[in-house]
Amino acid sequence: MDKTHDLTPEIISDRYLNQAVGACYADDGGRLVTKPVGALIARYAPSDRPTMNEIPRERRRAFLDELSAITKRALPPYEPIRADPIFLSPDAKLTVKGHEPIPAEPTLDNQDARLIANGYEPIAVNGKAAVAKGWNTRPSTIEAAAAERASHPGAKSTGLRTGCRMERN
Repeated sequence: MDKTHDLTPEIISDRYLNQAVGACYADDGGRLVTKPVGALIARYAPSDRPTMNEIPRERRRAFLDELSAITKRALPPYEPIRADPIFLSPDAKLTVKGHEPIPAEPTLDNQDARLIANGYEPIAVNGKAAVAKGWNTRPSTIEAAAAERASHPGAKSTGLRTGCRMERN
């Protein structure tokens, strides 16, 4: 591939930068090459924040090339990723575990009906607290949810009842 026509910016993550410095920094005998590498980091990083993770993204490739040259060590095999723009078509749909998400609706009764139709058990809540007495035993029907909403108009949120419900004979 011709690099002169490649306009996609290269992203060198902090993680890869740390891996590369670690691979080039340590000596086989356990000694560290601190002065040359420290001076290189100080030269590429901002003077008020002289750490390697503060090296600007646009200067990281030059830093890594120079790091490899002064330590005479190869960079790690992982190659940095390229930031390719992602464009979604207007027809794209979001799915979660194979199901389309249920959008919040202006009327909570309609939302409750859709949740019940999809197998959920909505309850009226204020914050995280259920507002109706008997919320954990009431039937999960559209009528019961609507009655709960009507008797507690201040409950502007919806909670979902979870767990196993035991029926008594």
